[in-house]
Amino acid sequence: MKVGVPRESGTHECRVAIATAGVRERCRHGHEVLMEREAGVGSSIPGHDFERAGASGGSDQGGCFEDSHPTTHAEPTLRVHESVSYCVATMPGAVPNTSTHAVTDATLRSVLALASNGRRQASRDDESLAEGRNTYAGSVVCAPVAEAHGLTVLPPADALA
Repeated sequence: MKVGVPRESGTHECRVAIATAGVRERCRHGHEVLMEREAGVGSSIPGHDFERAGASGGSDQGGCFEDSHPTTHAEPTLRVHESVSYCVATMPGAVPNTSTHAVTDATLRSVLALASNGRRQASRDDESLAEGRNTYAGSVVCAPVAEAHGLTVLPPADALA
């Protein structure tokens, strides 16, 4: 499956639809992740971080975004040439109960690991938890955050040692 990740288009939008750990996980399962140029710029994640995680990016990858546009809940898909795209924005607002279950299913393993093992050991055991940190024990462990604020980054592995 191809997973297309567009850059956010809202004014002052600081999110990106996937983190580098999510890219790595999808690629590990044989999916192709295509990042639109500057998809992570609002969240201070440079494109090369996504590429190191396994994504292809830097342009409109093979029409992944060229002909797409946001769709509605009433008409969620659009067909362009041989592709069917699903581009509904703000899906959680339309199906809050289902979204709550989906978020719970996606995060429960991490929550249980944190509760059972503590944040340090859980982060040592699960790279995605370590990568999700911006700071740890008073140190900045996220390179884009450190760079954005002119601070020194401490590699997560060193902070968790």
